[in-house]
Amino acid sequence: MKKMVGVDVGATEVRAVEVAGVDSNSLAIVTRVGIAPTPEGAIVGGRIKNPQAVATAMVKALKRAGLPSYGFVLNMSSPDVAMTTMTLPAAIRRDERENAIRALGRPLSANLPLDSSIITSQLLSAAETAEGFEVHTVAVAAALKSEIDIIQSMCKMARCTPRAIDFGGVALIRALTRSQNTSNEVATVVDIGATKTSVATRVGPHVRSLRVTAGGGFELTRSLLSSNGGDFEAAERAKFNMKLPGSSRKIASSYADDEYRGDSDPSVQSLISATDVLVDTIAQSIELDAANHGTYTQGVFLTGGTALLRGFKERLQQRVGVPVVVGRPWADIERSKRNVEMFIDGRPDPRLLFRLSTAVGLALWKEPM
Repeated sequence: MKKMVGVDVGATEVRAVEVAGVDSNSLAIVTRVGIAPTPEGAIVGGRIKNPQAVATAMVKALKRAGLPSYGFVLNMSSPDVAMTTMTLPAAIRRDERENAIRALGRPLSANLPLDSSIITSQLLSAAETAEGFEVHTVAVAAALKSEIDIIQSMCKMARCTPRAIDFGGVALIRALTRSQNTSNEVATVVDIGATKTSVATRVGPHVRSLRVTAGGGFELTRSLLSSNGGDFEAAERAKFNMKLPGSSRKIASSYADDEYRGDSDPSVQSLISATDVLVDTIAQSIELDAANHGTYTQGVFLTGGTALLRGFKERLQQRVGVPVVVGRPWADIERSKRNVEMFIDGRPDPRLLFRLSTAVGLALWKEPM
């Protein structure tokens, strides 16, 4: 595998990584890393609101990694996306699929009209019907054209030329899971970003659904501010000093200090309420996927900053009824002088790898068939 670059554009930072293949342990080898902060409000709910500010951050991230401004795979994390599977006659060629899908007239999402969307597809499998007709199962992805136009405008401002644009939720499946092509395992990756949440479910290595909703970790932080006021950054730090209840209704936490606060504390109640809203949103996405495809997910990989909030994993598991684990990317960092600061006690910094998950998955992108 030649060296590939993934650029993850997020609400708090842009992360650029170079991956030089996959080793014998199925770990993606990260050779270069560049990170630059994204200005507050430049991306909200997965939508780019300030293309110039994001373009500037992207240029900085690529420069810090020592990477060129072309040939990389860029993510799209807007809620204006949809993904599903379809069965088409095998006689339909790859270059004919889009017209065939549009001719069916089936919207891929209630909020995504076919006539204002860009559609791509990927061949998943071939089979023969009982009547002897050969058919292809294809993954179909769609994105609102206006959102793609904004990304292209941003790239033009940055004087960057990406090789492809991919969905962040799909990239995470590549980074966090390994599965054989023949596997029927159903699993879900949930990524809770600062201002958006994506839920992607796969069968084996193939994505069967993707849903992105506005709202993420910052909503939990604002719940603390609504009760206590004060500084956003202080509330963000305090959030990770708190522990959400799982099956019980007790909570050990510290907001401004290390003292115990019970359920009667307003900040605790606000955080619990905001968490339950987010958990319900995630569960509804998982349940919708199950209703559309007839099988429920067997487990959830959780990523994004909120995955590290103590008690969140247990609370989500109680709601969805299947095992929930914090996802770790199948990745390793190359030992070199350039990367020496990315190691702790001789091992790659696990929190850094966690932050790079989407960028690693983007770098592992392959051209659709």
